[in-house]
Amino acid sequence: MKKNMEQLRLWIKTHKKKVAACMAVILLALGVLGIGLAGMQKENQKTVIAKADQKKKVDEKQTKKTDLKEEKTSKDDSKKKEPETKDAAKETTEVKTEEKQKASQPDTSAPAQKNDAPQTTGGSNAGNSGSGGNQNVAPVHNHNYNIPLYTQQWVVDQAAWTETVSEPVYEMVEIAVGNQSGLEIVGDPNEYLLNNMNGDTGWHSEWIRKQTGTNTYTVPHPEQGHYESVVTGHQCSCGAVQ
Repeated sequence: MKKNMEQLRLWIKTHKKKVAACMAVILLALGVLGIGLAGMQKENQKTVIAKADQKKKVDEKQTKKTDLKEEKTSKDDSKKKEPETKDAAKETTEVKTEEKQKASQPDTSAPAQKNDAPQTTGGSNAGNSGSGGNQNVAPVHNHNYNIPLYTQQWVVDQAAWTETVSEPVYEMVEIAVGNQSGLEIVGDPNEYLLNNMNGDTGWHSEWIRKQTGTNTYTVPHPEQGHYESVVTGHQCSCGAVQ
């Protein structure tokens, strides 16, 4: 360890310029790093302040909007209340005028009760006719069922039916054929050659497509028809139905 320290000291003494240059570079790098960190802190503070100002402006705008809405609603309520107060005042004036008219009219019921003189038949008839003239007689309505009522009704053109279909079934079948006549040999070919009258002296086999059966099935067909408008009743202009 001592030897290493002495060698380091000797190297530093011999290379003083290089050591000074390295120290200057290190100090310069540390200064640049400190300046950069300080700038970053300032920028972060600026961004924080800008965000706070922006939020403050948004809050002020929202408060202004709410204040405007409250003023508008208060104005609308006041406008709605004005016609209501006018209608109430109008109703009170109408009630007062009706009471005045009733007070100004003479009371005819009291003298009629106090009069003990016998009344003539003519007077009674006149009173009845006068009272009858004031009554509202409802007009008599005679129903006129002249408006037809229609209903959609299904009309069958052809009833449902079932169709039976038969289809042939084909398969490839091996058959024996005479060499000279070319006719199909039914049964044992060797016996056919002994007793045939077609001049066949030999035979050979062939494969042909031949019907071996029938496939039968049913096909259901639905009902066919259409809708027609049919008169099922009549209606009067008042709504009565016949």
